[in-house]
Amino acid sequence: MGPIWNKVRDEPTRYTYGSPVPAWRIPSDYFILAVISTVLCFWPIGIFALWKSREVYRSSSRGDLDGAWQASSSARFLSWTAFVIGLAILIISVVLIIVHHDEIDIDIDV
Repeated sequence: MGPIWNKVRDEPTRYTYGSPVPAWRIPSDYFILAVISTVLCFWPIGIFALWKSREVYRSSSRGDLDGAWQASSSARFLSWTAFVIGLAILIISVVLIIVHHDEIDIDIDV
């Protein structure tokens, strides 16, 4: 039995394990968002976002589109979670600095 042809794109549809996947079907890996959220925001969750973003590539290269889409969704969720947590920590820090500004006594004698 030959390949099953996709009527929309006129390309063969995946029907065996490990067959090549057309580039237009590979989900986004959100690698840049994962790197930014790791470096600038909240690194403990950002590391898992990086791991999931690389899993998108590994799954799609094996021909596992379902796994690639799940990893893509996880990478996006973890990246945005790290971003929100980092932003919340920044806002709380600024508020605490403003509120307790008078209590901070810094003596700089030159």
